[in-house]
Amino acid sequence: MMYFAAYKCQLCGATIMYGEPQDLPKETLPSLVEQFLKLQSNNSNPFRQKPPMFLPHKCKNVNGAGCAQFIGFMEKK
Repeated sequence: MMYFAAYKCQLCGATIMYGEPQDLPKETLPSLVEQFLKLQSNNSNPFRQKPPMFLPHKCKNVNGAGCAQFIGFMEKK
């Protein structure tokens, strides 16, 4: 299955897909999230790891700009 890194904007609530979808076995997703969190917590600059912990987001429904946080991996539909 193909999965995107998924983010949720903290200001407007939009879900954003990041990067190119990756072919990942569904049963490995929980361990990938765990590995991602460990990498981010052991790194002084969270933007250095891919996918990043946060992304800037131009909100449409609140006419502003927010911060989208990594929430996991979402299947490409």
